[in-house]
Amino acid sequence: MMINRENAVVIDVRETDQYVTGHVPDSRNIPEARLEERAADLQKLKHFPLILVCQSGPRSAAACTLLEKKGFPNVRNLAGGIGAWKEAGLPLKKGAKR
Repeated sequence: MMINRENAVVIDVRETDQYVTGHVPDSRNIPEARLEERAADLQKLKHFPLILVCQSGPRSAAACTLLEKKGFPNVRNLAGGIGAWKEAGLPLKKGAKR
């Protein structure tokens, strides 16, 4: 609902090789290991809700904590990650985002 109603931006923190095998449509891939160095790139999105996702939840939960410490006020973790998204029958896109 946040994606459709609040223009939330989805950030996939999995490694790129995992991202290309299936990701939330229109999500951005920033691997967790590079998130701190790329946080400045996300400043323009600071006032949008950000939904962070990984394979099952722990990496994106840690990434949420990092962004909250960097001053991002509306960060959420996608519970269950891509696995839960897929189980819910929600769409996945394959390949890299262009």
